[in-house]
Amino acid sequence: MLELSTWVIVLAIVALLIIPSAISLRLRFARTGGLVPMAHLRGREAVKSSVSKRSIVIAGHKTSVSLEDEFWNSLKEIAGERGMTLAELVAAIDAKRQHANLSSAIQLFVLGVYRDQRR
Repeated sequence: MLELSTWVIVLAIVALLIIPSAISLRLRFARTGGLVPMAHLRGREAVKSSVSKRSIVIAGHKTSVSLEDEFWNSLKEIAGERGMTLAELVAAIDAKRQHANLSSAIQLFVLGVYRDQRR
């Protein structure tokens, strides 16, 4: 068992390590008036995601997908280029997907189309 003097030294070292961080966090909390995003604590600006939830009807069933605007707009372009409606293209992707998540399957499809165009 450690002696009392050893415990006092250990607690003093822990306090020296923790107190500056706690003071810094308290000052940041006071400056911002509340909690701040973790990205901000790491010195980066918090970036708002452009992911939107969108509804679409596939085979008579309404479903929703969460996609960034760029993927959604590319998907609409691809459907137009293929002479398909957006719902028809999503239904085709849904029928062929090997992943549980439709949103991910759409993203992989769009990336595949653009990858194939580069070749």
